[in-house]
Amino acid sequence: MRKEEFLKRLEQHLVMDEPEKEEVLRYYSEYIEEAGPDNEEKVIEEIGSPEEVGTRLSAEFREEGKGNDGTWAVDFDEMIRDFSASVEKFAKKAWETAGNAVNAFGDRLGEEWKKSEPARSDAASDWNRTMQEVKKTTEKVLQGTKETAKKGMDEARKAFASLRDILEDATVPYEFAEFDLPPFHRVKVFVKNCPVVLHPSVDGKYGADVRLYLRREDEVSVTVEDDTLIVHSTASSGIGRMTGSATGFGGQAAEIYLPEGVYEAVEITTTNARIDAAGLRLADAEVKLKTGNAKIKLVNCRFGGSLQAETGNAAIEVEEVTTPAAVMYTVNAPIHVTGGSIDALNAETSNGAVNVTDCAVASKLTAETANGPVRLKMDGPAENYRVTADTSNSAVFVDGRRMGPHYEAPGRVPVRANTGNARIELSFLRPEPDEVQTEE
Repeated sequence: MRKEEFLKRLEQHLVMDEPEKEEVLRYYSEYIEEAGPDNEEKVIEEIGSPEEVGTRLSAEFREEGKGNDGTWAVDFDEMIRDFSASVEKFAKKAWETAGNAVNAFGDRLGEEWKKSEPARSDAASDWNRTMQEVKKTTEKVLQGTKETAKKGMDEARKAFASLRDILEDATVPYEFAEFDLPPFHRVKVFVKNCPVVLHPSVDGKYGADVRLYLRREDEVSVTVEDDTLIVHSTASSGIGRMTGSATGFGGQAAEIYLPEGVYEAVEITTTNARIDAAGLRLADAEVKLKTGNAKIKLVNCRFGGSLQAETGNAAIEVEEVTTPAAVMYTVNAPIHVTGGSIDALNAETSNGAVNVTDCAVASKLTAETANGPVRLKMDGPAENYRVTADTSNSAVFVDGRRMGPHYEAPGRVPVRANTGNARIELSFLRPEPDEVQTEE
């Protein structure tokens, strides 16, 4: 398969807003071009079928709450109205089309008979009577069709209403909201199909707000035990009621409120929903975040301990985060690190880009991907970094200059960049002329 066919089929299976769709198509177009004409078909085969990629990305787009004002509630009454309108429109159109056809046919034959000799007047009268009978019979058939369509529409309306009742009754709403919990210094959250959001507490209190839809009430628990907040759910939630807000599919969410302070560990695991945190200040905390098929996004956070972020088929986005060490891993999506300060950073993905922009790295940086570009914009001059960069089927570019598939440079901080089928772009902060004179 060539690039043009891949992009055309991919576009047909992308269900998302136009800006996001254009961004996806542009990314894969550049990604395939970077592999070169000789490796085009190989790279496309490694990416996977455009139908599967489009379906997965569209699901991620819906999961992130984009489009439709971020609300993914199903209005069954609206579905019924739309269905009814469609059936009525079809029946009306069929009635008009058939009736017009009969009238046109009769009028055309009638005109021919009028042109005949007067001797045929008796036959013409017989023909007109016959045509009137045909029209009456056709009208009866059409009326019966309309009545049958109306009955089918009524039955469909009842079926939709029954489905709505079944789905709403099949699950038990669970809500826990307490914003003045006993203090805790460890957090353990394990939920399925439910987004987790970590907030900084504005009043210095420890809190939790958990909303889930479950098969049984005993499938979830929220407790504070042994200095640990534990939110645990074994249910495959999210398959029941399909109404709610933008917090997540079905209005589900587990939101944790953490005052600034000393924490030993924060462990968050969710199977198919995103993890978000913004503005956290957690001294000494070892933070571990894991989700299967949704995004992890951290903004303006400070962790005294290390950070581990892992997701299977969605992006990891880290903006203005400070931590001594960070390990980030995803399989089929990009990793973006922007700003902040991470002494030791390890970013790895199999089928996506690794982008590190203006992040202060003091001791070590490793950026690896099998089938995507690596772009490193270093927060310091080139002589600060000991670089080793390798790509199999493209080239390394340093400040815009092509250096070939392998590049090395001496320096103090080790930087390792590696990709199999795309380019590596390295750029470094250049000192201003007056700064150079000052140093001299």
